[in-house]
Amino acid sequence: MATLLLELSLTRIFSVVFYYHMAFLAISIALFGLGVGGVFSYVVANWKGPLYTKLGRLSSLNAFLVLVSLAVILAQGETPTNWSLALIYFTTALPFFASGAIVSLAVSENMERIDRVYFYDLLGAAGGCLLLVPLLNQFGGPCTVISAAICFAVAGAIWHSMAGSVRGRAGSVALALLLVAVLTYNQRHPIIDVRYAKGHRLQWETWSKWNSISRIGVQAYKAGGGMIYIDADASTGIADFDFDHLTGEDRHKLLEEGMALPYVVRPGAKTLVIGPGGGWDVSRALASGSHDIDAVEINPIIATTVMREKFPGQSRGLYLRPDVHVHVEDGRSFVRRSTEKYQAIQATLVDTWASTAAGAFALSENNLYTTDAFHDYLSHLTDDGVVCFTRWGFDPPRESLRLVSLGMAALSQLGETQPWRHVIVGRGGSVKGWARSIPC
Repeated sequence: MATLLLELSLTRIFSVVFYYHMAFLAISIALFGLGVGGVFSYVVANWKGPLYTKLGRLSSLNAFLVLVSLAVILAQGETPTNWSLALIYFTTALPFFASGAIVSLAVSENMERIDRVYFYDLLGAAGGCLLLVPLLNQFGGPCTVISAAICFAVAGAIWHSMAGSVRGRAGSVALALLLVAVLTYNQRHPIIDVRYAKGHRLQWETWSKWNSISRIGVQAYKAGGGMIYIDADASTGIADFDFDHLTGEDRHKLLEEGMALPYVVRPGAKTLVIGPGGGWDVSRALASGSHDIDAVEINPIIATTVMREKFPGQSRGLYLRPDVHVHVEDGRSFVRRSTEKYQAIQATLVDTWASTAAGAFALSENNLYTTDAFHDYLSHLTDDGVVCFTRWGFDPPRESLRLVSLGMAALSQLGETQPWRHVIVGRGGSVKGWARSIPC
């Protein structure tokens, strides 16, 4: 249980400290450590002393190794070198090395009851997976790793108890209690936390919180507005507009830039915004005269904690307005089960660049961008409705071409013989290099 909990929590930490594709590094480290530890178990088997005493000592030692590996990961500065990455790899492999030796020894000692041993091994692994989500939601990434260390210390107490060692059991229990105290203190006063991520220091954060799918950091501005950062990388601005007194500059930002295209075509539309983040697309719809907006945000920290509880003043209570209906749900699932018809469905740069506990995802793996998904979007439009997706624009174009091809394929499935007659492609920003491509 502790081993799986450690492995999966490391995928979240690697996604924050490095990049989402580095989440797979945790799986490589775990397999490497477990394999070498299994080989090392032959050496441990020849040590003097009862088997359960050896297992108890290894488990208690492993609690320290978990803390050492966490400290090494979080101690990296702005520009990790190849040597520091190698240090992270082999240091983080140490807890899995000890786990591999422990599991191998436990299995080899009970070969005649291998069915029971394997059953409880799988049961513990499942328990670690199930514990991951509530622990990340409650304590965050670093403290979840400390929780794995506590589990190793508790395992040490159990092994010492089976060996009949009162001193060993007392020491392991004391270690577990000490780690609980460290976790409790760190939760209130974060001393073991992410300070550097993606090559820069996180000194601009006003507030941060973890859950099972992300680490959200907020940079709140004194004058209102701010930025929401997802895994210290992807970001979404907090919209700060007084809709009763919009200035000319406000109207330009909201209604005369590329992402406002659907509201220029359909002003005052009944709107569905997928992935609204800090509320810019919602603000565009409101500025165009919309009074019925469904905003579907998958991350509860953004939709509820940041925008409606901790920092509602930064957006002037945007998500508390009666004409804005916020739903904490996956956008695709919401569309699939909805019975509503919309004049405008909008999704702007809906990617977090953050890994899930299972690994990483890219545009090709996001189920918002599939032919079936576009079929669902088009099926939920009114007769005069528009679907508008914004992606990064490149020269030559890449993501925008794929969006257009998905939309045309979905239109063909719906019986449209000339799908190209229903497509608009806009571009915001520079013609060269990075920009935003807006197919509708």
